[in-house]
Amino acid sequence: MDKIMAGLNSLSGAATLFAGGYATFKFILMGIGHMEKNPQKVEAARDGMKNIVVGLGIALLAFAITAWLKGIFG
Repeated sequence: MDKIMAGLNSLSGAATLFAGGYATFKFILMGIGHMEKNPQKVEAARDGMKNIVVGLGIALLAFAITAWLKGIFG
């Protein structure tokens, strides 16, 4: 059981790390898009930034829930 929990914990940490890196990359791209003169691209960039923040929040919440469950059942 300890090996399974360790594997899940490693997988969760890797997924959170990947999500953070991807969110950073996309946020930079959306920031560049936000500096465009085209109003449609600016609006799309704003929507993209909102989506990135929500997605990163969900990823961090999943990591926190995993750590909480590990504390309860670990």
